[in-house]
Amino acid sequence: MRRILIPLALIAACMGCERNAVTTYRLEHDGRSAVHAVAAAPAMASPVTAAMGSDPSCCEIVWDAPAGWETMPASAMRKASYRLGEGADAAELSVVMLEGSGGTNLGNVNRWRGQLGLEPIAEEQLADYLEPLELTVGAGTLIDLEATAPPTDANTPGAMLIGVVPISGSTWFMKLTGSAAAVKTNRSALIACLSSLRLEHNAQ
Repeated sequence: MRRILIPLALIAACMGCERNAVTTYRLEHDGRSAVHAVAAAPAMASPVTAAMGSDPSCCEIVWDAPAGWETMPASAMRKASYRLGEGADAAELSVVMLEGSGGTNLGNVNRWRGQLGLEPIAEEQLADYLEPLELTVGAGTLIDLEATAPPTDANTPGAMLIGVVPISGSTWFMKLTGSAAAVKTNRSALIACLSSLRLEHNAQ
């Protein structure tokens, strides 16, 4: 997996910011997506919260949009959405942020399994679906799910690949959906988005 390191100069600059925390989210129009991070650094800080110091508003969490994908309108739940292809070959990538943990891995996995027409799993089976990720912003988890039967309608995906990344008191979900073939083909696009998550200093 490609790792992107935060420059030390950027970390030092962010730690020196003296602006109040804000809760405004925004999407930029230059090929990146960005939001203001809003939580104070805990005692055991992740790379992001450690770089933010006591003022989270000095920096933004940003990522690179998938190359060649169409940017779709955001919504109240989605901070960003991308689409590639049409019909059976279409794949969609959504970016969602939830405050706190965003639910347990078991609860989320079983909810997503239900969307694929699959039965719930037990706690002891959960590890079979989780793959640890090492990202610049901290540890994350990749969850790979695939339906066992063809979708019953065009709006039901055949597979999902979800990156779950806790960042500074919130949890980010990057969710790739589509047919099983489309999700497999575009796995690298999701991994690239997750790997590109990083901290950037706000322009003064």
